[in-house]
Amino acid sequence: SSSNICESLASWYDSINPGTMAWGTNTGNWIGATDKYLALKLIVGPSTNFGWARLDVEPTSTSFTIKDYAYQSTQNSCIEAGQIILGIDDIVAPNVFSVFPNPSISSTTINLMGNFKNATLTIYDVFGQPVKQIVNLSNKTVTFSRENLVSGLYFLTLEEKKKIIQVEKLVITD
Repeated sequence: SSSNICESLASWYDSINPGTMAWGTNTGNWIGATDKYLALKLIVGPSTNFGWARLDVEPTSTSFTIKDYAYQSTQNSCIEAGQIILGIDDIVAPNVFSVFPNPSISSTTINLMGNFKNATLTIYDVFGQPVKQIVNLSNKTVTFSRENLVSGLYFLTLEEKKKIIQVEKLVITD
């Protein structure tokens, strides 16, 4: 069953009420667990958004893996843990772009499989921060150069008319 992630959760840890994820102990509910949802409260200036990250925790409790995440783009609106489609108007679309090679070392080719006008491709780091953006996309093929991005996991989001069309993961390696 899913959990509603909202302001009304029993407690939120923040700079006033700090909390930590304890590592290296043999206590807790998440040791060696898979597919656990961590509730997120994202505060940027006056805006508050809610989201989740799905985690696997190593049996040794020395590390964890973030498998995926999502957030509700409407301020102060709830999201269900695991929810990725945010409204009844959303249509589950077939893949409209592909990324190759992936993992990538220096550059990646993005093939668009649709008729787009003024679409935007935004590349986000694992913290949800945009690190690069390609605007006014209408070509069928776009080459994305790594430039100064460090090795790691990135998320490519294709958006048209302020609606997210597709999100893909990209791994950049050295």
